[in-house]
Amino acid sequence: MLILHAIAAAIALGGTLLSDVFFFNFARNYTISNAEDRVLRILSSTLWFALVGIIISGIGLYLSAPDVYNDSAKFIAKMILVVVVILNGIVLNVLVAPRLKMIAFDKELDQKNDVAWLRQLAFASGFVSLSTWLIIFILGSVARIPVSAGIFLLGYVIFEVMGIIGSQIFAHFIARRHTRERKG
Repeated sequence: MLILHAIAAAIALGGTLLSDVFFFNFARNYTISNAEDRVLRILSSTLWFALVGIIISGIGLYLSAPDVYNDSAKFIAKMILVVVVILNGIVLNVLVAPRLKMIAFDKELDQKNDVAWLRQLAFASGFVSLSTWLIIFILGSVARIPVSAGIFLLGYVIFEVMGIIGSQIFAHFIARRHTRERKG
């Protein structure tokens, strides 16, 4: 069970990293084509498959020693982060993915088409996805965390808020740069 869990976690982290790398590479020309959208959808499907593997193997691991896991700050933190990944994945798949090709990465065009919020959500959700999967992977690699689950999660929330703010600054920079390039 542990090996399946580790393999699924590695696939999830790798898929998330590839999704973000491809997204930013595809967005270099400020638009997402049909072919690029298909690649991102395939990666998304891979992530959901890996998440199912993590959940199934995680239940198996938990059932093997529930008392140990119930007393583990690391386990509690990981479970909460898995819920964050699931909720964020739903946001990405329900709100962002179906409209991804609408994002022009141009401040004026996005405001005109009323999709500026979509670009902002895509960047914020992308950060949350990548950072949370990375933290889950790191948690899975350490024996225990030296703080309570509550303190760990407070640090996580602070980190995520700072990262989301950074993602919005980055999204704004890209939109401004495209607007300037378009105007020549």
